[in-house]
Amino acid sequence: MGRPSRNIFSITCFSLIGWAAAALIPGDTDISPQNTINVDVCVIGGGAAGTYAAIKSKDLNKTVAVVEQQSRLGGHTKTYIDPVSKKPVELGVAEYEDIPVVREWFARFQIPLYSYNFTIPGVSTKYVDFQTGQTATPKQGDLLAAWDAFQRQVAKYPYLDQSLDSVPFPVPADLLLPFGNN
Repeated sequence: MGRPSRNIFSITCFSLIGWAAAALIPGDTDISPQNTINVDVCVIGGGAAGTYAAIKSKDLNKTVAVVEQQSRLGGHTKTYIDPVSKKPVELGVAEYEDIPVVREWFARFQIPLYSYNFTIPGVSTKYVDFQTGQTATPKQGDLLAAWDAFQRQVAKYPYLDQSLDSVPFPVPADLLLPFGNN
């Protein structure tokens, strides 16, 4: 059987989300037709991915609603102005991959991109075992071997560099395994 219809999935998913949200809202909830928005796409979250999804949907001539809890788009991105130095500090997303889709996206809005060296004098990398919380000291050979194994695995699926929309259905079983099990 092929990939399930995205339209049916989206309608079902967002209907369930809307129903659940309405059930959780205290007081009177009027979900009558005059208080209902009918759109092709409902994006939950106006962060980087949600904003991208909304604009790409508009590019495809879809009607879109973005549901965002903040009064601005951007998700975790935010500029904090230090009250003492008055200098801006960027919080949230610190980097984007240097790939065509990212460069094209920022160019579309005439936003300049800059290369940045993340090496900070006096700051070092600390490796931690997420299962134990203990500091781990991997051998350099182990890191290179792990990276090599990762690259070999990813090379089997060239579409992973393009878009998650191109992942086949059903998803190949080895893509669902934890990193240590493949």
